Amino acid sequence: AYTLLSVAGVYGNGGDKPQSVATYNRARDIFVSNFDDYRYEVERCVSGLLRECAGMGDQDGAMTWSDDIIRIRFGVANKDERDGLKKRLELNVQQLARAGVSITPHDLLKRAIERADLMTPPQHPRRARTLANLARAAEDMGVGDLASSLCERARDALAYSGSRDDDEAVLSQTPCT
Repeated sequence: AYTLLSVAGVYGNGGDKPQSVATYNRARDIFVSNFDDYRYEVERCVSGLLRECAGMGDQDGAMTWSDDIIRIRFGVANKDERDGLKKRLELNVQQLARAGVSITPHDLLKRAIERADLMTPPQHPRRARTLANLARAAEDMGVGDLASSLCERARDALAYSGSRDDDEAVLSQTPCT
């Protein structure tokens, strides 16, 4: 899978975007089936898929992979990775613009908040962290008013957390503590 990840990049750099997409997808499938879908390697594959879809002008594909990167990044970011949340949204907006999708980081955050139940349904082990990270990003982007309901939902989800201590540390950095 690591080799496929490298090969996908070579295809993309060589201009064979469809083959790059197919290879990133194959690498992603292997990582997900052998580990889980919240791993750095999966995020790298999805980032490549977003980049290639954007380069091909595939708006639907770019939006799909943008949503997936947000799901992963916000589901794994720990208490020390706060700066990366806003940055991830900004990077996605840049890639989406390449695909022809006009969206702001604030709108992308609102979209992620609206899709939170799809990303991490109730009782999902990453729900508390995802919601807490969305709340932190909302605060950092000057829309802290969006954070309060996220914090309440994150607290409720702690009972199902896969790493409660780490999730509580992230939640402690939200504006609702």
